[in-house]
Amino acid sequence: MRFFIFLVMIVSSSLAFAQMRTRSMASTVPSSSSYANELMTNLSGGIFSSGKACEKCETGSTLAVRVSYLSSWQSSLQRGIEASFFNVSEELSSNGKSETLVDVAGVMAHNLSSDFSNSLFVKGGIGFFSVYESSNSNKETKLGLFVGAGKRFYWLDHVAFAPEVRLTKKGDTTPALSIHALNFAINW
Repeated sequence: MRFFIFLVMIVSSSLAFAQMRTRSMASTVPSSSSYANELMTNLSGGIFSSGKACEKCETGSTLAVRVSYLSSWQSSLQRGIEASFFNVSEELSSNGKSETLVDVAGVMAHNLSSDFSNSLFVKGGIGFFSVYESSNSNKETKLGLFVGAGKRFYWLDHVAFAPEVRLTKKGDTTPALSIHALNFAINW
């Protein structure tokens, strides 16, 4: 509970700081034409998922790191690739030992503003996701997809705070809603 309160305080203070910087530096924020590339990171501890990893799994922990690279394609569109790495605890793993799972997806993003560093965006992707078979809890790779929405808040030169909400469907599993609270976008 303390960690959750701490996380809420960090996110809300970052949002307040980002909004303050946006107002004070509105005339100096670069437009999308200044940025051709974006690297978005989701740091561990920033994901809270409502979906179950497998039918017979117990409660456990997952350390997750997600990185996506997006390139400007048209005035408000970006395309790229995303990779996620999950270190799964022994309670959730298929073999009783901690293990690493990898997801890879092609991604498209539509920005609702021409200013990518301070824009609402919708994102979708399709790719290969690690899932557990419900019958024997072995892991396998299946086709999956996700849709999400978020907001970039201009924070520093070439850096934006970018929280995101996402709905992910991996293979035959139940769709999972996740909140990615510790996203940062680095633009160049």
